[in-house]
Amino acid sequence: MNLHNIKLALRNLKRHRLYSILSITGFSVGFAVCLFVTLFLYNELTMDTCYPNYKNTALIYESQGKFSNLDIKLHQDLKEKYPEILATCPMELINFMEIAAKSDLHYQRFTGLLCTTNDFFTVFPLKVLVSSGKQPFDGQASVLLTKSFAKQLFPNEDPMGKSITVLDFLKGRVTGIVEDFPKNSSIQAKVMINAENPGFLLSQNCNNGRCWNPLNHFVVLRPGTNRTALAGRMSVDFSKSHEEIKTIALQPLQDVYMSPIDGTGNASGNRSLNLILLSVGLVVLVLSTINFLNFYVSMQFTKLREIGIKMINGASYSHLLRFSLSEVSVSILFSVVFALALFALFLPWGNNLFERNLEVGLLLNPGLLLILLLLVTFIILLNSLAPLSILNKLNTSSFLSKMQVKGDRRSSRRWLTLMQLTASMVLMAVVFALFQQISYAKNAELGFQKEHLLRLKLPIGFKSQDAMKQKLAGLTCCQNITLSRGVPGSINLQMGEGVNGKTILLKSLYVDEDFFKTTGIQLVAGREFLPGDMGNACLLNEEAVRQYGWDTYEGKRFNNGRNGGYLVVGVVKDFHIESMHEKIKPVCMMAAEPGNHGELGNITIRLASGNLGSQMEQLRDVWKQFISDEPMNFSFYDDQFDAMYRKDDQLGKAIGVISLIALILTFMGILGQVFQISLNRTKEIGVRKVNGATVSDILAYMNKEFILWVFVALVIAIPFAWYLIHRWMENFAYKTEIGWPIYAASAAIMFTTVVLTVTLQSWKAATVNPVEALRYE
Repeated sequence: MNLHNIKLALRNLKRHRLYSILSITGFSVGFAVCLFVTLFLYNELTMDTCYPNYKNTALIYESQGKFSNLDIKLHQDLKEKYPEILATCPMELINFMEIAAKSDLHYQRFTGLLCTTNDFFTVFPLKVLVSSGKQPFDGQASVLLTKSFAKQLFPNEDPMGKSITVLDFLKGRVTGIVEDFPKNSSIQAKVMINAENPGFLLSQNCNNGRCWNPLNHFVVLRPGTNRTALAGRMSVDFSKSHEEIKTIALQPLQDVYMSPIDGTGNASGNRSLNLILLSVGLVVLVLSTINFLNFYVSMQFTKLREIGIKMINGASYSHLLRFSLSEVSVSILFSVVFALALFALFLPWGNNLFERNLEVGLLLNPGLLLILLLLVTFIILLNSLAPLSILNKLNTSSFLSKMQVKGDRRSSRRWLTLMQLTASMVLMAVVFALFQQISYAKNAELGFQKEHLLRLKLPIGFKSQDAMKQKLAGLTCCQNITLSRGVPGSINLQMGEGVNGKTILLKSLYVDEDFFKTTGIQLVAGREFLPGDMGNACLLNEEAVRQYGWDTYEGKRFNNGRNGGYLVVGVVKDFHIESMHEKIKPVCMMAAEPGNHGELGNITIRLASGNLGSQMEQLRDVWKQFISDEPMNFSFYDDQFDAMYRKDDQLGKAIGVISLIALILTFMGILGQVFQISLNRTKEIGVRKVNGATVSDILAYMNKEFILWVFVALVIAIPFAWYLIHRWMENFAYKTEIGWPIYAASAAIMFTTVVLTVTLQSWKAATVNPVEALRYE
């Protein structure tokens, strides 16, 4: 490669301006997609490596039940009894719901409340920016804020020492400001409270009269520690006084994100999503490379005479290789620069789609940079050597006469086109299947009537539920109203009992007498609550009855630890309380005690048909009468359940965009091939027209081979698409039937694309004057 070759390469790019633009643009778009997928996967695979001791940090969990919520009292034993442990911290992270934070003057909702101790900063050395004492938590009422959240809650004032209320009942004062959690940390919080304060502990479990506060325990181990042996000793020690613990295991910190244990609260990744994104990223990169190669080979065949003259004048294969390397390198480097510009331009959109904070600067990571450089080098070599391997089979006279390339010498390019067609159809089929399943999940029958159903979430500590319900009942927009603790889609209470040697855990709600009428949950046996049942009776769903193994519910009781339990008076039809990803859980709906509705933090309203804006104003007016210092906290049930499929929507949209890009690249690749075929068959087309062939005959002749490849590609694409679709569908407990129409639709789109592409490009050759065609070369 020298300056002369680079100048010639630039001149050729200018001479074949249209095809240079198409090849460079096509490769740039594909490489930009590859950059985003690479950066996304790098972020996923390096989660939690931001902490210095991440290789020796582990989460303690119960391996039989696969849960990590263990008694806080274990913290002291972990610190004192196991010399293999250098540091340990208890921690409970709540990030599944919005939480209210109030200062004297300001109010802010946030997600990410972390209950822990000062030991947290030994295990996870988050930088403390300001502290009122020697340690971040200075006193039991101590509350810490991240830098960004402190600015939101205390704008234009110093937060240190200020009073703060969290969750409406946790009252403390700000004793420290910490830096925001690293972007590649699975632990994300904005407010931290002191777990040494018994009143700040967020959860409690009870069984057989023993109660404990469950949270997670992370430990930093000495290098070289035998984790299996340590876990075995812990299992023996802990099971003696904690009957919920059978077998202890240690999960490496770096595995917590991708293989979450129930109860961690940490952000979690999705292996299926990563696999699919990796697959489609590679597909688009291959398609863009094939597309570039097709155009480059086509341009080489237009320069056969020029290449022949060079060979007559003494140019060797090595000379041609150096020029090819120069020409390809210039084009690829232009493409890479353009790809970086596209990547930077559309990165905010990608971050918004996947809810990430990826930055262009991450590409400068030495490991990533080396991978990308090797990838670009490989692509340059491939695109330089492939055309020459074809041209090397021709002799000098072939170059000077611009002899047509034999069919067997075009077979490699036909296989490349087949790969493009196959990959595009696979992606389209996957997109159709994704959206079909997501549509099914969003519109499936849930077992209750979610339409026009609205939820008001009351502040913790609010005690005027009955008065507020009565006030709302006077509004014409409210058809039915019910109070409950927990609602379908948000049940955080779980109760259970031992039956025949096994523990049955039921998702549990406290409800008032209007719950079933308001939600539309159907009764299949027994009766709804009567006035005398309140505080004493319950209804189960069908799944709960199945798990108990009862032939009849009559005379049965739900013994949740309450003296006497609750009498089962009926059974309701199974209904979904979670997304279609999860199987229907056993559910118990207990009648709340009359006059004691202070714990019922949800008001569910079935709205009448009418002007929604006017209805919401009426509801806000009532809310302000009872809760004047907080904005109305509401959600619609259909929106609540639709939000459960946010990650699936993200995946569908991402693959949809990538499939469109793949289709465009396939279109461009076929365009390059048809261009070359038209040049090679100019005389043949002229002869056919002289012998009576019409324009439509010529177009049919040019389309025939490509249409055959479409059907061959369909046969190859079906098993690949089937595998990817069913791999993703494994994430759903309830799924729709994915049949042949998605494959037929993919083939129809590809067939139309190919026919239009070939026809548009072939029209010029088919309509040229036969005399001119016969005189060609």
